[in-house]
Amino acid sequence: MRGRAPQLVLVGALLGGGCGMVPATSDIPVTVANDTDVAVGLYVDGHWVGTYAPGTEVAVPLPGRLRFPSTLELRSPSDAVLLAVTLNEGEHATAESGGYGVGESRGLSCGTLTLLVGRLDEGEALAPATSVEPGACP
Repeated sequence: MRGRAPQLVLVGALLGGGCGMVPATSDIPVTVANDTDVAVGLYVDGHWVGTYAPGTEVAVPLPGRLRFPSTLELRSPSDAVLLAVTLNEGEHATAESGGYGVGESRGLSCGTLTLLVGRLDEGEALAPATSVEPGACP
């Protein structure tokens, strides 16, 4: 879901192949913004990619081969899924050509998480996360 707000974009690389082949040279921006009080791990189709500290916004290169649809998850240290998006072949192609693929911003008791595949146009941003009562992350 997209709305108007300051732009949130960092550039990373998304590599892949397999079912719904993706060229290994594909450069797709993937942004993880962790505005929570816990480190979060990024998983693609159940495989760990990296862990990102509280208060960071990073470009993430996603290694390996993608199958479509692919699931990207941000998990807490207890392995709870805090945010998940599904990337299909059409969204991947749009992101690869410089557009918006898929993304979500989610409000949690411990802060806000954002995961974005692709680029937003200038002046666009993901819809803001809904407000949630403060507390501990699962």
